[in-house]
Parts: sequence; C-alpha cells; structure tokens
Amino acid sequence: MLNLISIIIGVIGLFLAYIFYKFGKKEKRLAYAYRSISIVGQPQTPHKDKIKILFKEQEVKKITSTIISIWNEGKDTIRKFDIAEKDPL
Repeated sequence: MLNLISIIIGVIGLFLAYIFYKFGKKEKRLAYAYRSISIVGQPQTPHKDKIKILFKEQEVKKITSTIISIWNEGKDTIRKFDIAEKDPL
C-alpha cells in the first residue's frame, strides 16, 4: 500500500514539475497579423468610373491599405540585440 501511494505521489510530482516548467519558461515569440483593404481597383468599388488617381502622371489601377500589427507573445522581452543585424525588421 505504501508503494502505491509513493508511486502516485511521484507521478503527480512529475506532472506538476512539467506544468510549472511549461508555464514558467521564458521565451521570446514574435507574432504578427495584418489586414488589407482594397480602396480602389476592385469591381465593387463605388463610383470606380469617376475616380482617377495619378502618380507621376501615370494612372494607378489599384490602391490597398494594409494595417500590420507586431507583438511579443512570449514572456521575455525582445531586445535590440535579439534581432539579426543582417536581416533587421
């Protein structure tokens, strides 16, 4: 009976050690999301025949607005030296 209790306590201890390790582990995890909205150039654009946008005297057929969000999903701070010098953001 004492051996069975010791085994159960040991298994519970291993399980708890893994849980505490997983939740206490500090890591840096860069995450991102983006959303693009077509402003001009889609067939459903209202008044598309009445809008004309020029850039350096050339007509622009499509304009898209993109919002990019970048954040750290990890528990550790991302510092300047964590980013590769040859491939910066």
